[in-house]
Amino acid sequence: VVQHHINIKDIEAVLPFNTPKFSNTLMFKLPSSLLLARIGKLEKIKIDSVPLGYDVPVSIAYHSETHAFALGCVRREPSRDEAYDATTSSFKLLDATTFEHLNSYSVPSTEEITKVCVTSLGINDGDISSKYIAVGTAVWGEDEPEPTKGRILLFTAVNTQSTFIATRNASAPILNLMLEQEITGAVVSMCGLGDAYLAVIVNTILVVYQLTRKAATNELQLKPVDQWIHNYMLSSLVVNGSDIIIGDTFQSVTLLHWTGSELKLVSKDYETVNSLNATLDDTHVIQSNVDNNLFSYKNEEDGIQPSGRYHFGEVISSLVPGSVSTNAARGGDKALAVPKHLLFTSGGRISVISKCDDERAMKLHNIQRNIGAAFKSDHYDVLSWRAPHTSIKTFSDDIPQA
Repeated sequence: VVQHHINIKDIEAVLPFNTPKFSNTLMFKLPSSLLLARIGKLEKIKIDSVPLGYDVPVSIAYHSETHAFALGCVRREPSRDEAYDATTSSFKLLDATTFEHLNSYSVPSTEEITKVCVTSLGINDGDISSKYIAVGTAVWGEDEPEPTKGRILLFTAVNTQSTFIATRNASAPILNLMLEQEITGAVVSMCGLGDAYLAVIVNTILVVYQLTRKAATNELQLKPVDQWIHNYMLSSLVVNGSDIIIGDTFQSVTLLHWTGSELKLVSKDYETVNSLNATLDDTHVIQSNVDNNLFSYKNEEDGIQPSGRYHFGEVISSLVPGSVSTNAARGGDKALAVPKHLLFTSGGRISVISKCDDERAMKLHNIQRNIGAAFKSDHYDVLSWRAPHTSIKTFSDDIPQA
């Protein structure tokens, strides 16, 4: 399905309309008129601003069964006196079309929601799985350098016609808290791993949990199956099948493989690049760093091998697998570049990282080289600008200086 947003209200019917003067046109029947329109370019991105007041979103996921966005928010209300600002945190459901508030869940004032994801989990591997909204939190204690406590909450969202809330939406979903489990640290990131496991970064540790039931009470619980301990704070987590890519804030990326019962280290890039985000597909790993660079690695049988570097020039706030083009879901034209990842910057830019064959890649490289040659007379070197930049200078083998 190819999608396109149009700013026409109260459409009662639509028909294709094709004449020599109006070719490839659509006819819209409105309550008091007919409208002829032609859609020039499909699959444009429509961006709407949703006012949330003092609520600052920190994590978002899409729940397809209720057609709603699951949103983790932190709210800081300014104080009228010299006291600290009041900070609260909540999890909200917003309608994916109208952005109406559907339902919410608040956590205690000392707790902060850090991650929200939607995943399918079964009680046993191979059983029919249910879709859950997983919410991770951090509990802040006094005089703690980092949180030593947190929680994982599992919700189900069920549509019902009998629910009536303040939004006057008679079909707003009901949130059911199915599980709340304390953990020894803050949830940094989490993602579903297959249909039976949940991968969670807790401070500097990656833990794989399995959803089970307690023998005594038959209540749901998350049972730790395996863990991978790292020396530095982990920042990003992406799962592709059984492969897991981990990015840490001080060093670089690590590729792990989930065998179904344990985590195995496949490969690690030991170059210090101060990673911000990482993403993964079937053939490549891509990460960004604090100096606005992109690094790519080829995912081979014996591990990940560096394959490219590129200076993007803006702070990359998020890297995720996917595309804004529906042609990518159908495979697209093999002769064209295939979108693989989405890139988001702090300045509001949305870009697509695409994969193309070697012949097309060489042509693109030659175009960039020729552009660089044309601009050299204006003291602007395109190739030098696109080369990786760094703000770290080393005067010893192991002591970095910013």
